[in-house]
Amino acid sequence: MSLSEDLLNGICQPAPFPRTQFPFPVAQSFFERDFHWDILEDKVEEIDESRVVEHLPLILALAEGVEASQLDREELFISDNELQRHLAALSDSSGWALVWGDGGGEVIQLLKLLQKERYQTFVVSPQAPSGISGITYFGSRPTSVIYFLQALIRFSHIYGRIPLGDKDGVTHFLEEHGPGVIFWLKTKPSTLEVALLLGMMSLGTPAVVPSSFTPLIGHFRRAGSPQDMVKQSLQFPNIGVRPRKYPGLNLRVDSGPVSHA
Repeated sequence: MSLSEDLLNGICQPAPFPRTQFPFPVAQSFFERDFHWDILEDKVEEIDESRVVEHLPLILALAEGVEASQLDREELFISDNELQRHLAALSDSSGWALVWGDGGGEVIQLLKLLQKERYQTFVVSPQAPSGISGITYFGSRPTSVIYFLQALIRFSHIYGRIPLGDKDGVTHFLEEHGPGVIFWLKTKPSTLEVALLLGMMSLGTPAVVPSSFTPLIGHFRRAGSPQDMVKQSLQFPNIGVRPRKYPGLNLRVDSGPVSHA
């Protein structure tokens, strides 16, 4: 079974995510507001698995469908009001750090260093890190990284006023203004995990990766230790504590619907 078919089979009665202008933020961003999950079945048949980079938006949308089919989706989803609070906290934060790893001491060490550097921390790993407070744990499923991407994409649409369907607009906005960075600690990643990483990077979110790993696309820096990962992350132009100005943006969730033209 192919990667995309496996994802499609994981979509079963997907329910809208709650408390947001965009009940399916990733899929709506690519396919506009009035899409339906059934249209993805036809698109899956068009995928050439040997050229997965060309189909990253569809893979991300399928991953969102998988999460929309999970019983814990409401617990893990970041609502628009929660998104506003995370954005407001950026005035005293280096940014949003997604730590994606295999668990264990290296993840915990990195999280402590990131919090010391005033990052807001989000985690996907086999187990919730113990002994560390103030983190957002998305669970262990590879597709649960989509909750991090949903927040970034809604930031571009709600506050950046990027129209739905404008993938290039989202990418450029997140490259310049996006507060997110991915810390990749996977030692033996699956094909799905690599595809999801590349998908997020293709939308303007940079990554810090081990010295032995080279992403096919996107902005990245290599590092050999948790300390070096934090140091390298601060070299990205969209990361670091500084006065954050978003021209023309009002960081309020009640600022009205985004244009869909």
